[in-house]
Amino acid sequence: MSRPAALRRRDGALWDVARGAKRSAVQTMGRAEVLADPVMRPAITAVRRYRGGPTADGLIEHLQAGRHLTARRWGRLVWWEPRRRAVIPIDERRYVPKTPARLLRQGRFDITVDRAFSDVVHHCATVQGRATRGHPWLVPEVQDVYRELHERGYAHSVEVWRDGQLVGGELGVSIGGFYSGDSVFFLESNAGKVALAWLTGHLQERGFLLLDTLMVTSLSKQFGAHHIPRAEYRRRLRVALDADATFT
Repeated sequence: MSRPAALRRRDGALWDVARGAKRSAVQTMGRAEVLADPVMRPAITAVRRYRGGPTADGLIEHLQAGRHLTARRWGRLVWWEPRRRAVIPIDERRYVPKTPARLLRQGRFDITVDRAFSDVVHHCATVQGRATRGHPWLVPEVQDVYRELHERGYAHSVEVWRDGQLVGGELGVSIGGFYSGDSVFFLESNAGKVALAWLTGHLQERGFLLLDTLMVTSLSKQFGAHHIPRAEYRRRLRVALDADATFT
């Protein structure tokens, strides 16, 4: 039996009130976060530095356990294991969009590995306002962790050059047959896509089994990035960590 029209109208009005209250609460919280940012962000940064912040060993251990470093309100860094993870296929399902594939074939860019690691880290942290917009995670002390991991052979960079100028790149960490694709930047159109296109081919050739991109973005989606459940990710991660593969 259908409900009376008066009750349906009443329920609809109540839902409208609830949705309006939720929007108002979110907006209020957002304004409060902005107002408190000049005080809270420096305080949280000071506490993080006092406690030592993330370490190279800690980052490796967390990646092996399926957790990634991310930033929350006011720059608070936390280890996060989402319910769904985004991965990019690097097996026979590997897909490269037409434009970066063509640019690679034509040799329009020069590609190197680990030649300008610190520069790639810097650009990944700062281009397009990343250092101050939203909740940046690649803060100076985390950059230092990546530089240490690079010296120890875990962290790597892919550099894209044009006429001797660094115009794009990718930053990540490899453990066994697992690669954590952590950041991409570009200073020239398509340079970031070329970096990712080259990376997926390189990982495939080197026998890697899992390319984790954490979440589906407008860039990674073009390469076939898709979500898998946490349990499936953990299973694939265990297999990949045991694989005999090296990045270089």
